[in-house]
Amino acid sequence: MKLKKIKNIRLGWVFFLACFVFAVVLGRLVHLQVFLSPEYSKQVERQSSGQQEIPADRGLIYDRNGMIVANNIERQSLSAWPKNKSEVKKIASFLENFFDLPKGTAIKRYKLAPLKFSWIKRKMSDASAAEIASLNPVGLHLQDEIERAYPFGEVGKQITGFTNIDSKGQAGFELWYNTDLAGKSGVAAYRRDGNRNRFRIKEQAIRQPLPGQSKVLTIDWQLQEILEEELKAGVIKHNAELGMALFLNNRNGEIIAMAHYDPDEKNPNKPQKLRVLTDLYEPGSVYKIIAAAGLLEDSTMNINDTIYCEDGLWRMGRNRLRDDKKHEYLNFRSIIELSSNIGIGKYAVEFGGEELYQLSRKFGIGTKTLSEWPGEQSGYISKPKKWSDFNVASLSIGHAVAVNTLQMANAMAAVANGGTLYQPRLVLCDVDEKGNPFNETSATVIRELMSEKTSDTLRSFLRGVVERGTAEVVNSQIVTIGGKTGTAQIYNPETGRYSYRRYMASFAGFFPA
Repeated sequence: MKLKKIKNIRLGWVFFLACFVFAVVLGRLVHLQVFLSPEYSKQVERQSSGQQEIPADRGLIYDRNGMIVANNIERQSLSAWPKNKSEVKKIASFLENFFDLPKGTAIKRYKLAPLKFSWIKRKMSDASAAEIASLNPVGLHLQDEIERAYPFGEVGKQITGFTNIDSKGQAGFELWYNTDLAGKSGVAAYRRDGNRNRFRIKEQAIRQPLPGQSKVLTIDWQLQEILEEELKAGVIKHNAELGMALFLNNRNGEIIAMAHYDPDEKNPNKPQKLRVLTDLYEPGSVYKIIAAAGLLEDSTMNINDTIYCEDGLWRMGRNRLRDDKKHEYLNFRSIIELSSNIGIGKYAVEFGGEELYQLSRKFGIGTKTLSEWPGEQSGYISKPKKWSDFNVASLSIGHAVAVNTLQMANAMAAVANGGTLYQPRLVLCDVDEKGNPFNETSATVIRELMSEKTSDTLRSFLRGVVERGTAEVVNSQIVTIGGKTGTAQIYNPETGRYSYRRYMASFAGFFPA
């Protein structure tokens, strides 16, 4: 009897303990599932899911004929996200083997650490990405990214510029219109499994990426390639330090081609500037077209009169003005065709320094032409407190003034088209996703500079420059060319004088004349 009672007591305690343990477990489950559920749900959500940026396609860039000159290609990038120190070591070992790195260097090289994101290789080759995908190493992840591509290589690269690894414009047109071209990234939700491999929850993104705006340039890429080839050949032939060239349509201001060639340029595939816009120079005698336009427009001047050209040397107090060749009496046509500094200088003195200065400003000298282009220079034109004869004469022959190539080309364009100064353009229109143009640009007149009669007269003089004057070397049997040469001594800031060994040779012209 006593033994039976003891057994019942033991069974009671066992039952009680079992019930107690069950109650504790049940209570803990209730505590976890009910009271701590929101907190643990958040932790699970953080560890197993997240949001991923979907990069937007960057807008394409076309030339005027519809050829794509800046495109997008899809690449895969490799990143690491180890969960513990053991995985850090495994990832490091894998990377050292895969990329043939010295043992023990991967952790520091890629800054590997538990629960820390690290880029390993951005925008890998397709073959490398495929091999890594097949091996599926734990803690390493592949994701799609957009890479900018330029089908024509270095041709026109000074214009298009380039982007960085994150597809942001760094120079040229890519930088100028980066906001329009970039678009807006989208967002997608994902889940991670135990190995932290990512899986999209839905095909539909939380926020769809908005593609960048595609643009059509005024540039003709075939002519651009020809220009660059000829420019390079000219620099090499004449052993020049640098060459610049620009073509534009003088009837509407569209830039057709522009480039520079610098044999010492360190990285032509990633040009930092476009020298036809960023580099300034003294134009020399090419600038005479501006003085000539003002003088011809002045009704008091008779172009048939002659002026004494001092037999090649004009003394103005302590200053001197020289001609390359000795001339005595020349009429205005001959002054332009033979590029007499003294002849145009004497006429300019009669015209007046302030008048010549204001005329230069009207031609766009000292003003930016593509005002938002990265690094474009506005140029410089001096205005002394008091105009001496030498100041005026110097300005008329392109001294004491600094221009960029586009400014000088646009000034000549105004002479060629009948006297109208147009705003230079580099963009024709935008293009939608179906290839339809919109936001088309149109010719913008800045101002009228001279009458048609003045333009006709000056054009005939500039045709004479090519036929029998200083630019006979460019005369062509195929197309009639008019223009003006310039040879300016380069100023040496160290000596404070002009060099007798270094020159800026230039030609501004138009065709057909």
